[in-house]
Amino acid sequence: MVNAPGKTLLLISGILLVIIGALSILIFGLTLAGLLAGDSLGIGEEVTQAITDSGTDKDTLIVGAIIFIVAGLWALVVGILGIKNRAVLEKAQLCLVLGVIFIVLALVGVVLQAIGGAEIQDLALGLIDLVLPLVFVAGAIMNKKALSQQQG
Repeated sequence: MVNAPGKTLLLISGILLVIIGALSILIFGLTLAGLLAGDSLGIGEEVTQAITDSGTDKDTLIVGAIIFIVAGLWALVVGILGIKNRAVLEKAQLCLVLGVIFIVLALVGVVLQAIGGAEIQDLALGLIDLVLPLVFVAGAIMNKKALSQQQG
């Protein structure tokens, strides 16, 4: 049996990423469908008025929903690969790269929120979003070190 010290961290963070990714795809997929189907359902004017009253516009919400769907897909893929490869030391580098990309994307999101004038609590939540990818990366690093020790 292969000793993969990071497998538990990759498993737990992978499962949570799959759950979060699936929920994100579902919620923002429904949001996007509602935004796009409003006119054909006969509620287009009401939806447009509610959006206008909120201080934004429909196009911004559509773009935002698409971004969150793509982010959900990314979380789903990273989570599945982390779960699948949690005990495969040779895939530690792949998991590490995926986790680092996830961290970079989360940081970009926080920076964009800050530039956009987000409230401090929104920025704090953005930073909390970094915890899961950091745990994922920690598991990958543990496995990568184990591979290096195994190879000599």
